[in-house]
Amino acid sequence: MATTIPTVIPIGRIGDVTLKALDAFFAVRGKGSGEAVLLRALEALQGERYLWLAERRPANEAFLYGWLANRFG
Repeated sequence: MATTIPTVIPIGRIGDVTLKALDAFFAVRGKGSGEAVLLRALEALQGERYLWLAERRPANEAFLYGWLANRFG
C-alpha cells in the first residue's frame, strides 16, 4: 500500500501536521534523497523571492547577484 503524503496549508509555523507530512515524505522518498530534493526546492523558492524583490524595487537589483551567489548550496 502506498503512503499518502498529506497536504500542508502554510500558516507560518511548523506544527504536528507539518512534521507528519515530512515523515510521510521521507517514508516515500527516503531521508537522504528526500532531504536533498527539499533543500533544492527551498533554494528555488528563495531565489524566486529574491527575483521578485528585485523586479518590484529597482534599488534591490544591485543586491540580486550577491543574494543568489552567497545564499545557496
